[in-house]
Amino acid sequence: MSSQFAARTSVEAVEEGMLLAPKFDVNGLIPVITTDAATGEVLMHAYMNEAALLKNP
Repeated sequence: MSSQFAARTSVEAVEEGMLLAPKFDVNGLIPVITTDAATGEVLMHAYMNEAALLKNP
């Protein structure tokens, strides 16, 4: 399966580049944290796959 995200070619490209290059684990997931916008309180910790990340808000 090809990804719609940028390749992780270097630390500089990932940290300073203009393209999103998420690092999915061996199961194809990345951790997600949601927080309360006003307080910063952590509301949820979950994992999402590439398809979820590509969905429009």
